[in-house]
Amino acid sequence: MKIRLKLSQTETILIGILIAILISTLIPTTAIAGKYRTIEAHLQHKTQPWSQVLNSRGYPCGCGATAWTIVFGYWKEYHGKSRLLEGGESALSKHMNEIAKTMGTTYGTFKGEKWGRTMPRKMLKASKYITKRGYKCSINRVRGTEFNKFWKVKKALDHNRPVIILINNPQKPLTSLHYPVIEKAELKQKKVLGKWRNRDVRYFVNMQGSLYKWIWVREVGRNTHKHTGSFSMFFSSIH
Repeated sequence: MKIRLKLSQTETILIGILIAILISTLIPTTAIAGKYRTIEAHLQHKTQPWSQVLNSRGYPCGCGATAWTIVFGYWKEYHGKSRLLEGGESALSKHMNEIAKTMGTTYGTFKGEKWGRTMPRKMLKASKYITKRGYKCSINRVRGTEFNKFWKVKKALDHNRPVIILINNPQKPLTSLHYPVIEKAELKQKKVLGKWRNRDVRYFVNMQGSLYKWIWVREVGRNTHKHTGSFSMFFSSIH
């Protein structure tokens, strides 16, 4: 003899909840919480804390020219490219302004404050400064997702090559763009269903003028740090 039980809607819901609770108790806590790891890369040495210098008209040379000077200083010091910046620190002003002129840096005034600005596409013209000193080189501008850019940055840092990043800097007059130099990079990943998933990207950068700090360019979910816009990366290879 078969006995059929007719359950009310409420009873059906309660049974479903109990089954869900039972299943959840059988799943290991670590599987729910997930596991994290951090992938890191860094230069072998620190970059120089150089600041923008003024040209003959009293305008700053621009953060783009300063960033390249910092990068060339690193190539000189740790890769033997001594002709990039000849004459020591006393000649830095000359070199920065020459780099700015080579790239077509423009100048202006905003609320009484003078500025120098180099557009991203013109940053590539720094290659002319390099070849003028007898070296061969390639300078590449990379855009795309923060995860894709991270892996390219990691490869450059692993080869001890500094990278310039274009970010937004609202404290600068007229333009929000700024060119720091990356010294370290970190990518945080979480293991989900047996696979590592990318989550957060941050860089330790030389902001110029003795200011070094971490900036976050990507966080999954709600940002827990001040977010910095990241637009382009500039990679250099000099030989």
